[in-house]
Amino acid sequence: MKFNMEEPKMINVLSMKSVLKNLFILFLIPLAAFAYTPQPGSPLANHSHPRLHLTQASLPEIRNILSSEYAADYQAHVTWAANQSTNNEDNIISEAGHNPLRALMVHQAFIAAVGTVPGINYPISLDEFANRAISRLISQLNSGEELSYVAALTYDWTYNYKIANRQPDGESPRYAQSI
Repeated sequence: MKFNMEEPKMINVLSMKSVLKNLFILFLIPLAAFAYTPQPGSPLANHSHPRLHLTQASLPEIRNILSSEYAADYQAHVTWAANQSTNNEDNIISEAGHNPLRALMVHQAFIAAVGTVPGINYPISLDEFANRAISRLISQLNSGEELSYVAALTYDWTYNYKIANRQPDGESPRYAQSI
């Protein structure tokens, strides 16, 4: 039996072209990601948090609306979130039904991110709201809980507290690894 040596070479050349084409594409994708320049003045360009749904620029208006139009509702919300158990073993989606966006950690992270609203009495400090949200987030991520968007919101909205309060004592790497 005689083998045709020319045919396998053609297949190898075609295979090599395909491999080179795929490698070229794989190298272009990361280059495109590195080439992204965020819009000037955006939270991403300014390296500021929060970025998701809230920004440093929008917080004064949010505080004003909460203090003038929703003061009673927001006070009830703050009191409810402060009075929830600090036990991470409790149902993390306390009273939320099946909607993970209503998870207690997101409520607490939101209160921390918004900051002090005039006329609202805080049963616990904003730092404590952030710490509770961060602790719940870490606990749930370490247990393998699938949180996706809830994790992103909690991370973003407590980011400034994480940097200010957790980095020196060494907890920040665990927080970053968990996420």
